[in-house]
Amino acid sequence: MDKTDYKGLWFAPEKPGEAVPGLLHFEKSGRITLDLQGTLTDHECARPQSLPLILGTSIEGAMFTLYGCIQTNVSGGIEGVRETSFHILGVLKGSHFSSPESIVFGRLDATFPQLDWWVGNSGVKIDHPDKETIVITKQSSFLESVNLPNMRLSLGFSYTDHFAMDEISVKHVPFISIELTHEIQLKKLLDLLYQLCNFFALAVSQPVYPESIDGFTEAAKVTIVGKSHRRPIEIIYEGVNYGVPLDPVNMRSMLFELRTIRSQFANLLQKWFEKSELLRPVYDLYFGTLYNPHMFLQQKFLSLVQAVESYHRRVFDGHESSPEQHKTRIQDIINVTPEEHKSWLQNELADSNDPSLRSRLQELVTKYSFLGFDEEFVDNVRNARNYLTHFDENKKRYAEPDKLFTYIRKIRALIECILLTESGLEITRVEAIMTPIEKRRTEEFRIYDF
Repeated sequence: MDKTDYKGLWFAPEKPGEAVPGLLHFEKSGRITLDLQGTLTDHECARPQSLPLILGTSIEGAMFTLYGCIQTNVSGGIEGVRETSFHILGVLKGSHFSSPESIVFGRLDATFPQLDWWVGNSGVKIDHPDKETIVITKQSSFLESVNLPNMRLSLGFSYTDHFAMDEISVKHVPFISIELTHEIQLKKLLDLLYQLCNFFALAVSQPVYPESIDGFTEAAKVTIVGKSHRRPIEIIYEGVNYGVPLDPVNMRSMLFELRTIRSQFANLLQKWFEKSELLRPVYDLYFGTLYNPHMFLQQKFLSLVQAVESYHRRVFDGHESSPEQHKTRIQDIINVTPEEHKSWLQNELADSNDPSLRSRLQELVTKYSFLGFDEEFVDNVRNARNYLTHFDENKKRYAEPDKLFTYIRKIRALIECILLTESGLEITRVEAIMTPIEKRRTEEFRIYDF
């Protein structure tokens, strides 16, 4: 759907017979708004109301379902006709859904133009069998397909053809198809897409967004030549595939391309989704900094340190001593403590068996020793974190902007090693990927070190 103003008739699902005219507007800022010549509720006050869904039918008969509709304004309008405005989170073109729970899909297709260089293949082959003939062959089969629990994920190309008297063009763009064993709600499907975007963002070291999303459901079918097919429902979601940057991938920043991990592609994706629940906080914190490059240095630094701590707590043993040893140690201390202080001290020592940030960092730095990070780096990160958390003036010098910039770069490399390892790559393969990249980043950083 062209993301331009769209006129039509809109109505609330609980009042399907009371249609009011309106304008669906895709703003340059990335917001989607709906302006109605009328109201959809019985409320006469101008207090904002929210509707989970608003159904619409265009002049041409196209069906729309607007999802997550937040009323932003009600005014008197012309000749006493109220004008109502809504902020819309998502637009589904091609079907009406009666409730948020009824928005379910069994398949999702999403295009990713940013992944052209990452895929590295051309979806089109051109042959010249003779002087008068040109044969254009499209890559119709998927490049890769991966069977995951309850779904099959395939990577291929989507095509757009243009034919004219003096010109023929074929444009291809990488796309991912997620075919599920059973239909799931849109929210869950978008979460799968979120995890997939994170995988690609790790691969290319920058934010990756889908350009277009189509969902397929058994509730929306069309018959073609006597055969029933699910028709595509076009999905536009603010912050997912609308109002987001689609910056070209920087080849120098890539951690890996498809061709370098093609034999392991299925295994990497399987591990990525398998670990998604365990490592969700790590994903959210790390990719939060990647998708928000304009975060303050202090915020970015603290998020990355928290990601390291969360990872270590979830994956490693998480205790300085065994629970039995620690329990004995605490009891020995309590036994020699004055009675009036025992209760207080016992509360203070409750979490004393948790490793310190320094211990956690040291263990990970040792594991990925090829990065060349030393104990001074570990101590500096700990001191900077402590200052930004407790604002101890004695440690303020460790959190100066130029130092934070260096720490962020190095912690980011450490987390990338972690995510590559957790995705199933052997440590030697991770070293082969990260060593030249960290060397290049260090050299590039020196250019800005005035």
